[in-house]
Amino acid sequence: MSFTRGTNKLLRLVDEEDYPSRRQVRELCKQLSEVQEHAMETVSKLSEECSRLKEREKRKKVGEEMEKLKEEFSDANNKAQEYFKCLKDELSSLATGAAENSSRRRIEESIAQKSVEKFRGEGIRHQQEVIG
Repeated sequence: MSFTRGTNKLLRLVDEEDYPSRRQVRELCKQLSEVQEHAMETVSKLSEECSRLKEREKRKKVGEEMEKLKEEFSDANNKAQEYFKCLKDELSSLATGAAENSSRRRIEESIAQKSVEKFRGEGIRHQQEVIG
């Protein structure tokens, strides 16, 4: 996979409307990191060669390309981290909602149980009054 293709693939994945799995995003981040490392090594060697040959203008362009690669990698990595944060926030929100629903359900069940107990108590008293 090339660096640009990997970056674009990661950005497309985290921009999807359907949430990709954390595993998918993590795997692409890992692959992109490996490809970026290889690309930086290659560009660094090219820069060294330009320096050795005293080709300043070419070395300057290579340096600009290195900065561009770093920036693109950083942007893609930041986008993935933002995705993880949003996913975590959404999961936390869902968990909070589920906890609130569970708590509401327990309160409703408790009220229903108390109503049943009250009704039974009234029924027993009524039977005792009829008998007594």
